[in-house]
Amino acid sequence: MTRAIVVAAVVGGLLAPMALAAEGPAFPPGAEAREARLLARLPPAASQCAARQGRAHASGTFGDGEARAAVLGCPGGGGDIQALVFIALMESAKGAEEDLRGQLEQLQAANQAKAKQREAHALLQGERQRLAGGKDSVSDMSQMQPLRLQVYAERRNKLYETLSNMMKKAGDTDSTIVGNLK
Repeated sequence: MTRAIVVAAVVGGLLAPMALAAEGPAFPPGAEAREARLLARLPPAASQCAARQGRAHASGTFGDGEARAAVLGCPGGGGDIQALVFIALMESAKGAEEDLRGQLEQLQAANQAKAKQREAHALLQGERQRLAGGKDSVSDMSQMQPLRLQVYAERRNKLYETLSNMMKKAGDTDSTIVGNLK
């Protein structure tokens, strides 16, 4: 009876981060459309450079300041640093999303392996000692993977928040310019 409770608690504890990662926030509204407009407007060399910088920084924290520093050397940006920064942040966010999905797939594979091990344990009650060693290593993995998944989810959420803030600033700037023209 207690074994079933422990198994239910472990599985329940792993399903919450998996659901969070699977449903995670989408890009801020209008971000992908804005990226497409910027990519169409900028010279290919500049947009490719910004995208490369974003992908290069996808595995770490990459905020507005870091993105500005990374794209300053991009050729042919036409002085539109904000557009290059936005493209770099979008690429970084896409990379973070891919990393999170990869971690989620690894976690699901580990959960499937644990389920198979539990089935084998139920069928082979007489070999309990032999399977106990394998059970410990699986339980160690189950403690680390949700933490790793949470780190990836937090990194992705921070990138999305930065993108959203940048879009808001751009909209505010546009509104101010229009107001000053009137």
